[in-house]
Amino acid sequence: MVEPVARPIRPQAERYNLISENSCNSCLKFRVSKTLFEKIVAREIPAEIIYEDDLVLSIRDINPQAPTHILILPNRHLPAVSQAQADDLSLLGTLLLVGKQLAEKENLVRGYRLVINEGEDAGQTVAHLHVHLLGGRGCIGRRDRQHPEPFDFAQGELRLARPERSTVRFRA
Repeated sequence: MVEPVARPIRPQAERYNLISENSCNSCLKFRVSKTLFEKIVAREIPAEIIYEDDLVLSIRDINPQAPTHILILPNRHLPAVSQAQADDLSLLGTLLLVGKQLAEKENLVRGYRLVINEGEDAGQTVAHLHVHLLGGRGCIGRRDRQHPEPFDFAQGELRLARPERSTVRFRA
């Protein structure tokens, strides 16, 4: 019998506390330890908890990207939206509704963003589904003179504002 050869862990898999036999994140198969968020939910790591119910836990982000930056986590492990099933419908809805309630509680009357990062290319750094509630500063997600609209509608064409990109035609 041939002895199995140990494979090196990919850097992103190590960061996610996961091991994969393939190179794509959608093929992550083996969990080797709890994620940071699982440890927070289990109270193994301290965090500033601002909301909790049977399905979700909300904490303040320790590295805020906006004046108000709250993370809304499922209490049970779900690596990402892409791993969700039909029976997760209630959990997914609860994540968004809790985001709305926390935005009201935080008095984010001028607006806020609810963001889910899916996968490494989108910036997901912990393999545990979570929603970012961001708010409390002007122009979040709004385009202005410094950040023009990405599209230019002219003469029946949809042009990306960056000329190096392709043109898509549409009928008016």
